[in-house]
Amino acid sequence: MSYEIVKFPDAAGNQIPGWLFRPKNGNGMGVCKIHDIFGLRADYENVVKPFVDHGYNVLVPDMFYDVEPIDIIDPDGNKRKSYRGQSSVERHLVILAAAVKKLKSMPETGGKVGVTGYCLGGTLCYIAAARMPEVDASAGYYATSAHDYVNEAKNIKRPLMMHIPETDRTHTPEDAKRVRDSLDPIALAKWFIYPGAVHGFANNDHSRFDPAATELSNNRTFELFDSVK
Repeated sequence: MSYEIVKFPDAAGNQIPGWLFRPKNGNGMGVCKIHDIFGLRADYENVVKPFVDHGYNVLVPDMFYDVEPIDIIDPDGNKRKSYRGQSSVERHLVILAAAVKKLKSMPETGGKVGVTGYCLGGTLCYIAAARMPEVDASAGYYATSAHDYVNEAKNIKRPLMMHIPETDRTHTPEDAKRVRDSLDPIALAKWFIYPGAVHGFANNDHSRFDPAATELSNNRTFELFDSVK
């Protein structure tokens, strides 16, 4: 699937690179898709494809364009490049704001932008719903540390959906419950648990990729985003 490498400025004028995917008909809501802690990589084309096929203009900003990765052995025994601890949530929010601004400025998006993301990106979706009124809707997948921000749930003013695997090794079941509990009183928020799914279930390159859970969660995200177009 083809994409365009674009650059867009943050508030300080730093040029941030990203991949911009366009739907066949050209026009469609903007979607900012935030990658996981392992960074922007070729495999993300597979993750983006359903969203482009649905008719969205998708921008994947490189959240770690200005830092060096470290080599780790993941839980599956594979050597991978990781950016864990190499940046900060506040810096990521600056990059996210710049990407959303870029999408909103594109005539073909109609000024509407949804944010979705995985792992790190899932956490940023939770925060964006509370802090970024310019984001029309957010859908987070297996957020790693949303539980650190549950005190911000009361500030959610835009629709938020959280896709939660039954098992997530990145935090405790108690932390996952805190996230769910924080969203229950919020009329604009929904959460879904995917039985048998684990952290990473919607990433095609994950050893426990779950096509059925991915399709279901994506369709729910499409329904959310389409409701605010």
